Amino acid sequence: MKSVIASSEHVRLVAELPAQRESDRIALRARMLSVAQRLGYGESRRSDMSLVVYELATNISKYAQGKGFIQVWLQPGPSIDIFALDYGPGIYELERALGNGYSTSGTLGKGLGSIARLCDHWDIYSRSAPPGGDNTNWHGTAVLARFSTPSLLTQHGIGIYVRSLNDDSYSGDTIFLYCNDQHIRWFHADGLGSGKTAQQSTEPLGRALLHSPRPTEILEFSRTLIDSGKGAVAIVGAYQPHPEQLVVCGIGDMHLDVCNTDSDNKDKEQIKFAPGILGKDVYATTPHNITMGKRTAVLSASDGIRRNWDPQRYAGLMSRDPQLIAYFLGSEAGRLSDDRSLFVLSPPRCN
Repeated sequence: MKSVIASSEHVRLVAELPAQRESDRIALRARMLSVAQRLGYGESRRSDMSLVVYELATNISKYAQGKGFIQVWLQPGPSIDIFALDYGPGIYELERALGNGYSTSGTLGKGLGSIARLCDHWDIYSRSAPPGGDNTNWHGTAVLARFSTPSLLTQHGIGIYVRSLNDDSYSGDTIFLYCNDQHIRWFHADGLGSGKTAQQSTEPLGRALLHSPRPTEILEFSRTLIDSGKGAVAIVGAYQPHPEQLVVCGIGDMHLDVCNTDSDNKDKEQIKFAPGILGKDVYATTPHNITMGKRTAVLSASDGIRRNWDPQRYAGLMSRDPQLIAYFLGSEAGRLSDDRSLFVLSPPRCN
């Protein structure tokens, strides 16, 4: 890959609707199929997408009493992602449910098996409600179904979530990505304010990823790219797989969470950055060196994502696909009053 991918061009929420009413399901399918046809997906694959939406909507209606929603996303590739989240009782014996023939009411196992076969990549996260109605920890089910061959994000263990305030056409949050087999570099920027002006302030910053492999030099160079009358806060990361090493730096009100994907270790280390505004303040950036491993997930987040989300409440989430993590936390920990964005880096997983 020789160019920089910008979320403003390649990441978009196509549709989000509750799964309870048939009219909503029809509207969501229509929007999804329209985008899929424009992207060149054939009739057979579009039919598979419709069946996945049907299965997910049926599960939410039957097992979560309609308490949930389905989203359709466009991602780099191009990929079409179908993401479903419900707040039902969860799946008590998930491994058994993934095998056809098992269900609490006759069809759940068959539905999940169909989803797995129909899409190119999928993952599921579920926590069952504890006896006695203890609501301390989250319970429900999240499913990701991706249609893409091949998928750049799946290949490199990356998840991207960017959603603008009020689902406006423009977002002040932008994630730039540059990667190949030797390294992954990203520039996660949050332009001051929101809307078109904020997005325009971040648009030139992706070019800094081509300037140097070192995050401190990337961030320093980005100062020359941003208009002096505008500003942004940012995180820059550079990852190399051999040896697994990550270096990050940043400025302003953004944060980076380092999590252990082992479900028995529910702690997270949160890295904060020096106060300041890119393009306005003179600052010295301090690099943070993080030893990556197969049990490490790293999340960079704008201030539209709450800092205090608790891994213990979502035990086991960090072991799931990074894109599922991004969609899930974007929905669960996102602030409705701001643009919100997440970049998730985690070792690739096979389903």
